[in-house]
Amino acid sequence: MQSLEPINGATHLVTQHNALIRAKYNYTHREIKVTRLITSKVNPFSDYTPGHSLVVEIDPIEAKRIFSEEGTKYNSVWQDFRNTVASLNKKPIQVNTSQVEGDIYWTQSCVRDKKTGRFKVRMTEDIIPLIAALKGGNFTTVPLALYSQFKSKYLCRLYEILYSFRSMRGGEVVYKKWEELAAQTGWEGARYSHFKNRVLLEGERIFKERTPLICEITEIKKRGSRSVEGLQIKITTQNPHKPSDISLFPELSEDYDQAIKEIRYQLTAWLVSEIMIEKLLQNPFQFIEDEEVRAETQKKYRNKIDYLWEKMQYVAQAKSVKDEAKYLMTAIKKNYTSKQQLKEKLSAAKKAFHEQQAADLAALEQQVAAIKNRITLLRIEVGKELLHRNPEIKKEVFAEAAKKYAKDKNEQTLDEYFGNTNFFTFDVLGQLQNKLPDKFEAINNAENEQLKLCKEKIQKVKSRVFKV
Repeated sequence: MQSLEPINGATHLVTQHNALIRAKYNYTHREIKVTRLITSKVNPFSDYTPGHSLVVEIDPIEAKRIFSEEGTKYNSVWQDFRNTVASLNKKPIQVNTSQVEGDIYWTQSCVRDKKTGRFKVRMTEDIIPLIAALKGGNFTTVPLALYSQFKSKYLCRLYEILYSFRSMRGGEVVYKKWEELAAQTGWEGARYSHFKNRVLLEGERIFKERTPLICEITEIKKRGSRSVEGLQIKITTQNPHKPSDISLFPELSEDYDQAIKEIRYQLTAWLVSEIMIEKLLQNPFQFIEDEEVRAETQKKYRNKIDYLWEKMQYVAQAKSVKDEAKYLMTAIKKNYTSKQQLKEKLSAAKKAFHEQQAADLAALEQQVAAIKNRITLLRIEVGKELLHRNPEIKKEVFAEAAKKYAKDKNEQTLDEYFGNTNFFTFDVLGQLQNKLPDKFEAINNAENEQLKLCKEKIQKVKSRVFKV
């Protein structure tokens, strides 16, 4: 038996052969998350000997965490995990690789160690080459936490399928029949409109908001018809680095971990050596040949990740590049920057500035509205107390306000009418403030002071000017 131990934090990554990702099967959302949890325990770079079994161990806390995301409580995490694995073994996966074609299953057995409480899952021999042995073949890696981003099993599958076609230059996949993609996601409906609204359009929106993936879906119509026959999908990855106050994955900590993983994946695809990748991640500025340029460049960039990613984008946008690894190092050493990149960078910074300014103003306007609402409620409470203590004044102000705003109400219903945010209430309060101004002085002063502070903040935000 060969038991794989995760290395370098691999327990949070899910690596699968593209043939497995693009296979046809229909799993529940829970089944998908359980298989990805199991897969995340396999070190894809390990030395695997064909014919040997692989056993991974699952901490019950991890299993409980993915189950609890469904919003229900469980009496026995082990029983739920066991039942899920048993259900998986009733659903074969249709795969077609350069080596094999047919149906495969995920596990041979699933047991619980009574001493440690941990779950032990033995993988089938057929599934192992599709999640390990990365020495050959096309594999895709995504964070385990990503599967918690989606509440739909279809979006989980759609994301990893499209992500396997991604490219900084822009990947593309064409499905001659839309039903082919639908089958891969587990969709069993017959109407394209349902698949489009519930899966494709929802995926386009959520992927762009929550992940590094951007997909643009173009429908292929039948000749001479308005009905959709196939799909053409362009897949690109947006810059994984966001400002520190915007998390790429909301459920992950706001740091550069995910950005670094994305960069490492792309550099590996460009055949940059592992040693050089680590050096670039540690300090890409060290490779700039001119000392003055190096010092000036370090001042301009907030962090090393921004600089490295910019140079990677430079390489991706360049034409007729045959050796990306070599060209990237040249771009870093010479500090190449295209005019288009400078223009895009300035445009992005300016857009971010104005968006932040608009967001700050909107927040302050909401604060002003909240202050006014809170003070209005306080005035109403004071007004009720004054009317209770002064029945003669109450009769007088009610009668005056009723002439304009409550002609259809009698004396009894006026009591019920007062206190709601209506013109009658505001008219009564206005009269009371004129008759008994001292009773509202403290409230008015508090309101004026708070609104004054908000106004000063608003003016300060409006006076901000974007600087290059």
